[in-house]
Amino acid sequence: MKAFLFVFLGSGVGGVLRYGISLAFAPATGIKFPWPTFIANIAAAFLVGLFYAIAAQKTWMDKNYLLLLTAGLCGGFSTFSAFSYETMKLWQGQQYVMGILYVGLSVATCLVFTFIGTKVVQ
Repeated sequence: MKAFLFVFLGSGVGGVLRYGISLAFAPATGIKFPWPTFIANIAAAFLVGLFYAIAAQKTWMDKNYLLLLTAGLCGGFSTFSAFSYETMKLWQGQQYVMGILYVGLSVATCLVFTFIGTKVVQ
């Protein structure tokens, strides 16, 4: 039951951070590319890599704190559902190139940043 509480708390913080990014970046962009979701997903990918790498090397990072930071914080912060919806909206608006670009950049960039996150600790 304790693990659920840690995930719950982390998710709340992650959701608030995600909302903050959408407020901070949405008004500044006139481009139809969904920058707030893109930025949140990259940041979450980096952080999940960082947290798992820290947990692999540090004994002070117990299972509950790792859940708080990964499943909780990163899970609440990352926005796959928003990513899916925004991609669908681009395709429905016949913005196929932008949709493909968004999917490709999101997947590739998040994989790279997860790798970078793990290497920061080493």
